[in-house]
Amino acid sequence: MIKLILSLFVAVIFTIFASQNMEPIFIHFVMGSPVRVPTIVVVFSAFMLGMIVTLFFTIAARTKSGKGMIEDDDED
Repeated sequence: MIKLILSLFVAVIFTIFASQNMEPIFIHFVMGSPVRVPTIVVVFSAFMLGMIVTLFFTIAARTKSGKGMIEDDDED
């Protein structure tokens, strides 16, 4: 129940944050003309990219150390 309430609270905070950051900004890529996107899209994209990179390095570290492997106890 607490997890549900906390998730709802985070969703409400995110919705308020998103509604206040709808002003368009220009993103300049290396080539081409600037792209106009809302601020929340940039913030959310950066957040998701950070999560993906963290997940990748976590999986890589676990498989390298062997902690992510399933161990069979039946071989005794």
